[in-house]
Amino acid sequence: MKLKDLGSFYSLEGTAKCETCNGTGLYQGFPEQDGAFVICYKCDGTGKIKISLRFKKFKGKEHQPKCKRVYTRTMGYGITDKNITVKGRLFPFADYGCSYKEWLKGAKPIPLKFLGCPYQETNQNLQTKDVNNLYKTRCKENSGWGMSVNCKLYNDKHKCWEIFEKEVNNAK
Repeated sequence: MKLKDLGSFYSLEGTAKCETCNGTGLYQGFPEQDGAFVICYKCDGTGKIKISLRFKKFKGKEHQPKCKRVYTRTMGYGITDKNITVKGRLFPFADYGCSYKEWLKGAKPIPLKFLGCPYQETNQNLQTKDVNNLYKTRCKENSGWGMSVNCKLYNDKHKCWEIFEKEVNNAK
């Protein structure tokens, strides 16, 4: 691989092993049975591919003029920067996250706890980085295949947040 500095861009070029055929030049998928293979469509049978990527140089975080509020996750729902009421129920979005100005100064947004749970907040990483046995004791058996609204404990998610935050705060 060769990295070139092109002023405001970097260019990365080189030859790499074709991942589609694992460098063999031949491909066997579902329709190719037993010892039958076809020539790999990605590398045209060469076993290698040419890579050419261009990246703009990072000169600092760009400004996002439309942003008023920053959140960690959407929890799978539509979100806004304002508190709203839908069918008589208050959705206090402005009480969570943090302002864009605060975020630029290093503030960490407050998770949208009223919408989701720690399992969603961590992008399901509790499966491999469990916090206070939260995944093992609550999420594993109740998570509804990763769909929080199918979780048997969804209406009790404040208890999951208490367990999660207790451990996180003790670790600091």
